Amino acid sequence: MAKSKKNAKATKKKEFFLLRWIKGISEFFRGVSVELKKVTWPTKDELVKQTIVVIVICGILTIFIWGLDTVLGLLRGLL
Repeated sequence: MAKSKKNAKATKKKEFFLLRWIKGISEFFRGVSVELKKVTWPTKDELVKQTIVVIVICGILTIFIWGLDTVLGLLRGLL
């Protein structure tokens, strides 16, 4: 019995690598489409609010880093 299973595996020929590659890509895109159906997209108002928050935080961090760079540059000039 064990011999027949072993022979069945040995006689099964592997698919051509290009076919496996194409099947893998198509399976990937099928999975992507399934996952995208589960996504809850933000409304326009939520998107605008979140965008404003991101821009404000980026501005604050920019000013903070600029100030820190200026202070450290001045300190370096004093030494």
